[in-house]
Amino acid sequence: MAGLIEGDGCIVVPTYERNKTGRLTYPSIDIAFHGKDLPLAMVIQKTINCGSLHKKVGKNAYVLSIRAEKDMIKVVKLINGKMRTDKIQALGRLIE
Repeated sequence: MAGLIEGDGCIVVPTYERNKTGRLTYPSIDIAFHGKDLPLAMVIQKTINCGSLHKKVGKNAYVLSIRAEKDMIKVVKLINGKMRTDKIQALGRLIE
């Protein structure tokens, strides 16, 4: 799981509570999959029992998004201590 996030994923930790248009912003963990890897994305979603899977508009790609607080805690517990790239800093900001 940590390798997927480090490879084709991202950890979004907003610095502001609201964006420029006034909408609330929330942290999320997103993992991108090529269209041919959709079965893998579905297996991962079912295995971790959280997240939503949606198709990127105009692309042959899918994104597994984890946004609920309890689901992010579950994923952080799975990947904590296993990350090796600069994305570990985003993980640290998410944990704070």
